[in-house]
Amino acid sequence: MFVMPESRYTAFAIHLAMSFLIFLFLISLIYFVWFPGMFINYGGWQGMKIVAGVDLVLGPFLTLVIYNKYKKKVKMDLCIIALVQFVSLSAGVWLVYQQRPMLQVVKIDFATLLTYQEVKKYKIDRNAFSNIPGPYPKLVWLDLPEDKKAGSSMDFTFYLADGIPVAAATHLYKQFKDFPESHQKWRLEQLEQKGGCYRIEVDSVQNIGSSCLDPETGLYGFFPSKSGQSQDITHQAINNNTSLPGR
Repeated sequence: MFVMPESRYTAFAIHLAMSFLIFLFLISLIYFVWFPGMFINYGGWQGMKIVAGVDLVLGPFLTLVIYNKYKKKVKMDLCIIALVQFVSLSAGVWLVYQQRPMLQVVKIDFATLLTYQEVKKYKIDRNAFSNIPGPYPKLVWLDLPEDKKAGSSMDFTFYLADGIPVAAATHLYKQFKDFPESHQKWRLEQLEQKGGCYRIEVDSVQNIGSSCLDPETGLYGFFPSKSGQSQDITHQAINNNTSLPGR
C-alpha cells in the first residue's frame, strides 16, 4: 500500500527523484545513440534542455504547488500531473528525435548534417544510405566534379530545379573508398590540414561550426564557428524560407 507523503515538500522530493531517474535514461539515449560524440553540439544540448525542462521542472513543480495530503481528490490530482508530464515529455522527446542527425554529407570543402526531419522533408530514400557500414549519422560523399566553383554552384542548380539542396541528391551519394585514387587525393587537397586533421566546415539546422574529417568514418571533434553565420547559403535559405541570393 502506497503511503502518501506528509508534506508537499516530501512529495516534491519523491517526484523529483523519480523524474531524475527518467532523465538519466533519456540523456543517455540522446548522448550515446541519437547525438553520439561531437554531434551532441548539433542539437543534442538543446534536446537535453527540453527534456530537463519538462521532466525535472514541470512535473515536480506542479506537485509542489498542488499536492495536499488532506485534499479529497489528491490521488486524482497526482494522476493528472503524471499525465501532463507524460504527454509533455513524450512531445519533447519526439521533437528531439526528429532533430537527430541521420546523414553526414560531404561536399567539397563543406559538410552538411541532415536530420531525421529533413530526410522526411526531402523524401530521401533511406535505401540510398542505410546499407553504409557504421552507426548513424551515416557518412556519404557527393560525387562532384573536380572544379570547386562548379561544385559549389550545384547547390543553386538543384534547389532551383528540384526544390531540394544538393545534399539531398541521393544519386550523387558515394563512399570515399569508391572514388578513384586521383579523385580521393583531389578531394582531400581541398581541405585544410592541421596536424593530421582534415578541417571542414559543418552546417546543420541547429548549429554551425567545424570539425575534423576522417574520410572513411566521418566527423570528429568540434570547433565553434567564429562568424556565427552559416556558409551554406542554400541550406540557410531553405530553412529560413527565404529566396536564394546570387553568388
